[in-house]
Amino acid sequence: MSRYPFNDQDKRVYSCDYTTLGKRGDKEQRTLNEVNNMELEVKETKRIADGSHEGVIQAVEYRSKPLEYTDYVIKSEEVTIKASYPTNITPDTIHGKMLSRFGLQIEAHLKVDPDKLIGVKCRFTTVNHTTPKGTFPEIMRDTLKPLMDEAIVKSVER
Repeated sequence: MSRYPFNDQDKRVYSCDYTTLGKRGDKEQRTLNEVNNMELEVKETKRIADGSHEGVIQAVEYRSKPLEYTDYVIKSEEVTIKASYPTNITPDTIHGKMLSRFGLQIEAHLKVDPDKLIGVKCRFTTVNHTTPKGTFPEIMRDTLKPLMDEAIVKSVER
């Protein structure tokens, strides 16, 4: 096995383990020539101002490192932002309260499907935090709510 991440015969980039050719995630393979001559486009930084915004919940993602969190991906004003909540749900947790604002029934021993919120219009408030790595927007957790009463009915009926 070569220690280089390409095969001289077909000039295609190997996958992560350097043993098989194939797609890396959803990215296409590129020939060695394409990789060496690739130009990257510099894009404008998209910012979202502090304050109240409207958007649509596009996806629900789950992560377990470093802790278990549920992320709601929201598309607003050409910017995509995530609202993160600890995955633990009780009637008293911030996550449980948010789900109940969207009309989901939050009671002990019931199952809740956060994916029912996908496609629901919502309103939220953002605050930008500046760190040494840059300025990042954050959705204030207690402000995420459905845009109108119709959204509650639609999410419960699914």
